[in-house]
Amino acid sequence: MENKRIFLIIMIVLTLVNIGFVTTVITIWKKQRDNIANQQNLTERHAGFMLREIGFDEEQLNNFKQSRNELKEFIRPINMELRKLNNELIKEAVSDHPDTARCNQLSKLIGIRNGELRQAISAHLIQVSKSATPDQREELRKFYLDMFRAGPMDQRPGRQFRYRGGRNNN
Repeated sequence: MENKRIFLIIMIVLTLVNIGFVTTVITIWKKQRDNIANQQNLTERHAGFMLREIGFDEEQLNNFKQSRNELKEFIRPINMELRKLNNELIKEAVSDHPDTARCNQLSKLIGIRNGELRQAISAHLIQVSKSATPDQREELRKFYLDMFRAGPMDQRPGRQFRYRGGRNNN
C-alpha cells in the first residue's frame, strides 16, 4: 500500500513537471513565431509606405525589396563586427590599464566599417532612386533627409535621460 502511494506521488510530480516543460516549450515557440510575424509585418509596412506615399508601382516595389534584401545581407556581418569592435573598445577603455594605441586602432576600424555601411546604404538609395520617376525621387529625397536628420535612436528627442535613475538623480 505504501509503495503504491509513493509511486502515485512520483507519477503526479513527473506529470506536473512534464506539463510545465511542454507549456514552456509552447510559450517559447509562440514568441518566436510572433517575432517572425512582426518582422514580416514591418517589412510589408515599408513596402506599403513605398506604394502609398512614394507611389511606386509593382516593378519599382520589387526593385526596392530586392535592393533592401541585398543591403540587409551585406550589412549584417558588418553590423556584427561593429558590435564586436565596440565591445572591445569599451572593454579596453575601462580596463585597469587601458592601451590608448589599441583604443585608437579600434576606433579607426570602427570608422572604416561605418564608412562601408554608408557606402552600402548610398548604393541602395541610388538603386532605388534610379527606378523612380522625377516626382517620386523628390518624395524619396524628402523621406531620406528626414530619416537621416533624425539620427540614431538614442539621440532622438525624449531619449536623453534614459539612464538617469536611482537616488538623487531627479
